[in-house]
Amino acid sequence: MRKGIVTGQRDYDILRWIYYGPTALSSVFRNFFYTSKNHRRTRWRVMLRRLAKMQDAKLIRIIEDNRADDRILILGEKGAELVCNVFSIEIENAWIHAGKDYYHDLTTAEIARNFILNASDDLDDVNIEFEFYLKKEQQRMQGNVKGFGYPDFRVHLYRKNEEQKIYDVERDCSTISKHAFEKKLYGSDHPILIVTDTIQRVKWLFKHALELRVSRRVFITRIKQLPKNIYSPISCWSPPNPDPITLKICE
Repeated sequence: MRKGIVTGQRDYDILRWIYYGPTALSSVFRNFFYTSKNHRRTRWRVMLRRLAKMQDAKLIRIIEDNRADDRILILGEKGAELVCNVFSIEIENAWIHAGKDYYHDLTTAEIARNFILNASDDLDDVNIEFEFYLKKEQQRMQGNVKGFGYPDFRVHLYRKNEEQKIYDVERDCSTISKHAFEKKLYGSDHPILIVTDTIQRVKWLFKHALELRVSRRVFITRIKQLPKNIYSPISCWSPPNPDPITLKICE
């Protein structure tokens, strides 16, 4: 009997999917295993068997937690090494940790993948740096990360013969304090897109963004208003405008 696991292209694609953060098993099923309603149960069993082998090989971790509605898939250290070798991406930026707030982490990863998977042909490259990676880079340069405000992730967009465009993205789940929000807004000069849940939270964030009078461009929207393709027009509130405006990433 052969021991271990022989990895194929689908395995690499799954690892790349969770390189950008945790995901629910149901999402992996829809994107990598589902074929038709007639074979749903069979395909689900196929997925579980394959993921179990990947977990045994320490490529992934499957987490069960009563705070989440579904089992959660997270990249393992060996999986990070493999996917970074196959796709030539930064290993220190691989999301291999399990956070305290699964809702925040799952939705943050979903938004990050939206930037990567929906990049148009006129973009030469899209690169994402997560908060933990930005902190590491800051520590390398200055040796201190205290007092700095970091977004959940930073997006670098590249086009030929153009300067790169940079956006910060913050996933707000109504848990951030006014002081922490202030540090986030003063954290850099790049435009920041803040994604929250409710219109009440939008108004709260908008109010405090006005009070802080930051020079950077601040866009606030609800997660339900994000398009399936992040590069499509997004309805946002942008201080000092009191009404929603339309933002289009990378115009």
